[in-house]
Amino acid sequence: MKELPVIAMTAHVMPADIERSRQAGMNDHISKPIDTDAFYSTLAKYLKVVERGHGQSGTGNEILQAGSEI
Repeated sequence: MKELPVIAMTAHVMPADIERSRQAGMNDHISKPIDTDAFYSTLAKYLKVVERGHGQSGTGNEILQAGSEI
């Protein structure tokens, strides 16, 4: 993992607040109260499924790993 994504989770949701988060080094922003669909879709931008061993997808052999979209 070259970089660890940092995601702001805050109740400050005005466009200027989100921009300040990005300027502070955050890769993305999730507002509170948390919308679970938005939460998981934001995380999915930065994670990918990687197979372990010789198992097939869906067998519990998957792990999440930081992606390269940073």
